[in-house]
Amino acid sequence: MRTITCHLFILCLVSEATSSAKEISPSQIRHFEAKIRPVLIQNCYRCHSAKTKSKGGLLLDSQQGMLRGGDSGPALVPGNPEKSLLIRAIRYQHADLKMPPKGKLPDNVIADFEHWIRQGAADPRNQKLSAKADPRKHWGFQPMRRATLPTIRNRHWPRSIVDQLILARLESRGITPSKEAGRATLIRRLYFVLLGLPPSYQEVERFRSDDSSDAYERLVDSVLSSPHFGERWGRHWLDVARYADSKGYVFTQKREYADAFRYRDWVVRAFNRDLSYDQFVTQQLAADRLPKSQQNLNAMGFLTLGRRFLNNIHDIIDDRIDVVTRGFMGLTVTCARCHDHKYDPITQKDYYGLYGVFHSSRESGLAMRDLPRPHNVRVFIRGSNRNLGEEAPRRFVRFLSKNDQIFRNGSGRLELAQEIVRRDNPLTARVFVNRVWGHLFGRGLVEGASDLGTRSEKPEHPHLLDRLALDFIDSGWSIKKLIRRLVLSQTFRQESIDREEARKLDPENRLWWRMNRRRLGFEAMRDYLQAVSGRLDRSVGGPAVDIVKRPYSARRTIYGRIDRQNLPSMFRIFDFASPDTHAPTRHQTSVPQQALFLLNHPFLQEQAEHLNSQEDIVLSISPEVRTRRIYRAIYGRDPSKEEETLALRFIKKATPSSTSTLSAWSRLTQVLMISNELHFVD
Repeated sequence: MRTITCHLFILCLVSEATSSAKEISPSQIRHFEAKIRPVLIQNCYRCHSAKTKSKGGLLLDSQQGMLRGGDSGPALVPGNPEKSLLIRAIRYQHADLKMPPKGKLPDNVIADFEHWIRQGAADPRNQKLSAKADPRKHWGFQPMRRATLPTIRNRHWPRSIVDQLILARLESRGITPSKEAGRATLIRRLYFVLLGLPPSYQEVERFRSDDSSDAYERLVDSVLSSPHFGERWGRHWLDVARYADSKGYVFTQKREYADAFRYRDWVVRAFNRDLSYDQFVTQQLAADRLPKSQQNLNAMGFLTLGRRFLNNIHDIIDDRIDVVTRGFMGLTVTCARCHDHKYDPITQKDYYGLYGVFHSSRESGLAMRDLPRPHNVRVFIRGSNRNLGEEAPRRFVRFLSKNDQIFRNGSGRLELAQEIVRRDNPLTARVFVNRVWGHLFGRGLVEGASDLGTRSEKPEHPHLLDRLALDFIDSGWSIKKLIRRLVLSQTFRQESIDREEARKLDPENRLWWRMNRRRLGFEAMRDYLQAVSGRLDRSVGGPAVDIVKRPYSARRTIYGRIDRQNLPSMFRIFDFASPDTHAPTRHQTSVPQQALFLLNHPFLQEQAEHLNSQEDIVLSISPEVRTRRIYRAIYGRDPSKEEETLALRFIKKATPSSTSTLSAWSRLTQVLMISNELHFVD
């Protein structure tokens, strides 16, 4: 039986009727269409649909049929998987009912159904469409425009056009922005957001004591010039690129990508030297087609380092189309693999035009090369390569194409890159600017970072998004200039403290009346712990290392080996992006395993012991001084009187022996390391 996670079903079998009387969120629809409907179609509809003589009176091809159930009763109880007969059946817990009868579904698929029912069993199948709007008129497909700057009342607060546009929306709702955060908060915010590392106590104090008018601007420039900037922002891009050091589940090939790290290091260097984004895109798609002086074939790991799908060429090409179109343009083109896209103006012929581009290329080490005779392919009717339709010329997605030209330069990868970064492409700059905003502010201006199609919600600040996108292009596609502009804004400098009167008017902070308080991600958390303990190896680049086994590597987390098939539990419990496919954003969960790891894992104990072995701490002349130095190392500040009292009381409970005293200090350090203050940006 073909795997139920095959892209053929996950991305193609989309509802004929979607929009709703009852509101269903885009994320609920995506979960149903990707994880639930394909499984039902493949395993259940043959016996339990309106088009067949249903067994047991059970219909699973509609929400009403599942709620009504069959001879044994309702199939599901929304919100309660434990009381849902469907779950008992697929778990094989029902004595007389085991579905599907040919074999139990994988555990992860059962978990998907449990999650679906727990979240209310949202089902878009039976919803009726109102008059269907022309998808070409969707806001994301319209040309970018510079709107006239709005009038504002508070002329003292804004530092830039960004602030003017933000303030105008706040004033229209009767909300005032928050005051500027303190110096210690600002430097920690900058370091974590731009470098993923904490500032030292000395760096914090130096910035706090600098009363010059341009102190913050100079700090921003200093941080942007750090070699660790590329490590932090390169890791963001590796999520987009579904980077891993192994191929996944394969039989006849070696599991490892021996040179995968060369692509990762290229990405880090590209961010550090501020490679223009148009070149960043072009080199990843077609470095081999550029002049020799511009070639860096390592960049093409973007295409070649994906999952190998048991070496199924059709799924490999589908994965490449997906990472290119969602990663660069926020378009779900792979939904047209089996039929024309149900929502966006993308045809099956568009899909197979791009398919021909990658089918006309072959791998050569980490790079790709064009075949001597590039060729077009014919449309796979219903996604089957055994049922061929008309020929699909190699070309760009037609509704975005300016001249509707057929690709003639080799495979067409270079022409594809040029179409993607064309100035009047309405998607590319918007998508990247939105990603940057999301990483800096905790949430994008558009919620779906990789879907700006007709299923996306209109941004709360469309004029701001367009202004940033156009200015980004005018700057020469400079990523550092874009980031610098945003972190210098007064919007970025706001406090993150909650204000009840503002929250009542804008509970989700969609208008940006304060800075969002955010948790550190997995990499920043692990790097922070090693940085404050004095163990962190700050060297840049090199082959992947195992970071989950003893002796624990001191390298930054970005250099940890990523096994696509067996992702270590340390990565998974802290919400690391799945390397199986393109990841638009990371989920944030709170699960017991996170707390248990921080409380008990030897890695934490080792960092605490190492910090307490540092010479300036060991040689502290008194417990008070030692406490102060530990706080400075971990938090970049002195303890409050209350904190110092609690720490000293904790230490006094230890027995007089030197061994137990050292253990007590290490335990105190570990307690401080797992506090909320350590794991949040603000």
